[in-house]
Amino acid sequence: MNMKTKHEKVKKAAVLTYILWTVFTGNYAEAQTTKEDKSASLLWKVSGKSLPAPSYLFGTVHIYDTSVFRIPENIYRILDQCEALALEVDFGSINQATLMEKMLFPANEKTLDELLSPEAFAKLMQFPAAEMLGEEVVKKFKPFFITTLIADLGNPEFSVDTELYNYAVGKTKKIIGLETIEEQIGTIDKLPMEDQIEELEKSLRDSADSKEMFVKLLNAYKNQNFKFFEEMVEGDMAMDPLSSEKLLKERNINMANRIDSLLKADKKRSLFVAVGAAHINDLKKIKGLANLLKEKGYTLTPVEVKF
Repeated sequence: MNMKTKHEKVKKAAVLTYILWTVFTGNYAEAQTTKEDKSASLLWKVSGKSLPAPSYLFGTVHIYDTSVFRIPENIYRILDQCEALALEVDFGSINQATLMEKMLFPANEKTLDELLSPEAFAKLMQFPAAEMLGEEVVKKFKPFFITTLIADLGNPEFSVDTELYNYAVGKTKKIIGLETIEEQIGTIDKLPMEDQIEELEKSLRDSADSKEMFVKLLNAYKNQNFKFFEEMVEGDMAMDPLSSEKLLKERNINMANRIDSLLKADKKRSLFVAVGAAHINDLKKIKGLANLLKEKGYTLTPVEVKF
């Protein structure tokens, strides 16, 4: 595979993480900056259970704007110490044809123009990205995925995840996916269609606020305002309980089990695990990966991250 082809493959994979992140998080509820919370951290050292060297758990943000922050150098230095990088998905293993097929309605189902009101679909087609794709393409997308077309959230080519992926590939480190794209989309397909339509219609109504919310999200991440992520997921204007159950709670349990299996399978191989920040620490009703790993007998120690 030549470098140009490889870059295009990573770029397309980054677009997917952008899609999944922006819709998984729903509407961003604003939260005030809180005092230091020692029970929460973006970066945790994982030790104990006879591990000869520590592994690490790092919370990322899947949308990256270098004008707001840059990945701290100590993150790269810690990654240098680890043999493998574990991400939510391995970008290099994504089959683009399969991915596209799963993001579209099956041929025998209603299309988006039939599920939305004529007024809502007409408004959707006014957005530049939708206009560029054309009505015949847009109407075939499942509502969960088309929602991102109306969000002005910067350049989807860049994410903290893909930056770490490219760095690790350059260092010839092993790349591991904790999930597959098929599993992630399978989770989305469990959400009732009426809920997906409701979320899309809400996004159409609130699209003017998306850029402002994007900036709030990045600043909350940079300032390590963990209360923001809690409110974003479980606040009054956040995702519905079924979505948070499927998209966060169940996935956290599955990812914790897979991290545990990876550490048990090769205790000599240290891991740098990088997943979305909303998965790392406990929320009001959802246990994060740090505590789930503690329950499996590992020692989790917070590590300072300075932007």
